[in-house]
Amino acid sequence: METSEKAQTLTPVVAAVSLFLIGMAALAPVSLEIAPYSFVTIIPAFLVSGILGEKFLIVGAVLGSLIAPIGYIMAARYISRSGNTLPKASVITFVLVSVLSLASAVSGWDLTIRYISATRAIALVIQALSPALLILLIGFICRKSLTVRRSLVLHWAAFAWLSWSAFPWYGELL
Repeated sequence: METSEKAQTLTPVVAAVSLFLIGMAALAPVSLEIAPYSFVTIIPAFLVSGILGEKFLIVGAVLGSLIAPIGYIMAARYISRSGNTLPKASVITFVLVSVLSLASAVSGWDLTIRYISATRAIALVIQALSPALLILLIGFICRKSLTVRRSLVLHWAAFAWLSWSAFPWYGELL
């Protein structure tokens, strides 16, 4: 195996590990101050702790944090093998997840205003939705000039958004 082949094989793995760490960072107590909790990480954590007990909260968090890296590895393998830089499945899934994230942000709006502040609600909605809009805009503008490498970076950004701030849940009722 040549050096460039090793790098191409290793790059998605390194990217997936960083996505896992981003997902786990959402569980840090300080994360509520700088970002909403992400349903992608929190819901599996709560489900596992509800079934197995609070001692297993971190096991659920690990399971939730594995969602984005696994999705990224699957997308990266498909893109690398097929050369299809903007698969229809990726675009449709991203748009669907963005719309569902918007719905999630809207559903938490009233509680955030009631229990925290309107400023916090606005900041969290902007933080949760602006990355998705930026990724969508970049993907649309660059769709004709996307290379496999650029596509993998764009997909990585989408999965990082999914891990960190998609599906915001503001944690008011903790």
